[in-house]
Amino acid sequence: MQNRSQRLDLLTVPAFLLALALLLLNDWVWKTEYGNWFTGKLSDFAGLFVFPIFWTAIFPKHKHLIFTAVAVFFIFWKSPFSQCLIGGWNTLGMWQIGRVVDYSDLLALSVLPLAFRFCNRSLPALPLKVNPVFPMMISIFAFTATSRADGTVAYDKPYLLKMSKNDFEKGLQKLTQEDASNFYSGFSNSNPDTITIRIKTEACPRLPRYDLLITVLNDSSIIVSMLSCETICDDEDDRIKMRQAFESGVIDKIRNSKSLPSSPSK
Repeated sequence: MQNRSQRLDLLTVPAFLLALALLLLNDWVWKTEYGNWFTGKLSDFAGLFVFPIFWTAIFPKHKHLIFTAVAVFFIFWKSPFSQCLIGGWNTLGMWQIGRVVDYSDLLALSVLPLAFRFCNRSLPALPLKVNPVFPMMISIFAFTATSRADGTVAYDKPYLLKMSKNDFEKGLQKLTQEDASNFYSGFSNSNPDTITIRIKTEACPRLPRYDLLITVLNDSSIIVSMLSCETICDDEDDRIKMRQAFESGVIDKIRNSKSLPSSPSK
């Protein structure tokens, strides 16, 4: 049986610290610089390794419960069923949350057995001579700092489009074909649906991430609500420019696409 100090040493083992560093670098640097499929998946893999180990180090007697709860909640969160929870939270008028429904994200669950085995070993590796309090504080910061005051701007701006949801997705496909740096992911059969897009603009030097809520009204009408934009630009003028860049670079282009129905700007 490990003593309490040895359990907390899980937080100072190189493998844990490396995964924690990857999580922070990816969320704070790489997603902004190179937002794409790989950076989206990297956070899931690193997070599912770090998160259960962190709580197991604190509550070792509940290891099985912790790993089971993490797996179940991750599956729920990545499914359309979590939309009710997200929608309910967003109605509170605090900060907006969203997630991408992409079932390929569930591949990250494969890292849980590795994390579980990591916790089972009496001494996974020689821990570094670091006070566990420091990686503990950094871990809490990494788990909670999902939206940064200087990087995420809430808008809650709706746009009525006279087209089907499928036509809107075709419009996004066309934008990604025009510029390889553009990216979108997350369409599902849920209504409303939450998706994430990254569109290159002149308003900010790095690729911004827009979180959108798509509500289907009927077969020929949808409402696209821009919930938030994550970017390194935090000046008020830049925030206005980011909204204008979305309107001109996404909404107007899709509306005016020759292959799709169009309607006057609202």
